[in-house]
Amino acid sequence: MRKVGFLVSGAFIILIFATTSYAGNGSVGIKAGTLGIGPELGYSFNNSFDIRAGFNYFSINRSSNEGDIDYDLKAKLRNFSLLLDWHPFKGKFRITTGLLYNKNKLEGNGKASGGTFTIGNKTYSISDIASVYGKIEYKDLNPYLGFGWDTTAGKDRGFGITFDLGAIYQGNSKVTIISSGNTAIINSAEFQNNLNIETGKVKHDADKLKVWPVVSLGLVYRF
Repeated sequence: MRKVGFLVSGAFIILIFATTSYAGNGSVGIKAGTLGIGPELGYSFNNSFDIRAGFNYFSINRSSNEGDIDYDLKAKLRNFSLLLDWHPFKGKFRITTGLLYNKNKLEGNGKASGGTFTIGNKTYSISDIASVYGKIEYKDLNPYLGFGWDTTAGKDRGFGITFDLGAIYQGNSKVTIISSGNTAIINSAEFQNNLNIETGKVKHDADKLKVWPVVSLGLVYRF
């Protein structure tokens, strides 16, 4: 984790000094998309290669009902990107690769809407299981590959629009489910087996997002 922190800090320091030292090659912008909303700094080495560092954040809360459980869900997008752009035709079109430091997660609390919880292959009364907490996370470091356009490429200065389309590979999910209630029930081998079954069901669905699609639109100023 400490190495990642140094990487993030170092990338921003390099970009800040680069963009203030070479007039016309630096850029600053803001973008929004499937990774969240946030700022981005960039530096153009020449007409063919750029480097970008950005931070994205977004959070949303939602309530839903699934079967006999009321869920209070929270999705949190929080990630840092370090990207290298290649302009094969020395124009606006670019091909991008890089790394994403991914702290995106989905978590929620569930309470019985009636008097029972169904966990795994068994139904439990609310007197046995009071609530359920679940969290879905993915690997911290994810490779990115995509393409896009930057309308300020090749310009000395001015505003422009950026668009990116690609994907990150975040791998298999990490699912955590914790229940509260009657400790004798919760600590029993039968309940733990049913909890593992339930965790497996959630993980099966969450693993479908091994590849996260990336679509973003941004406003950039080159100076």
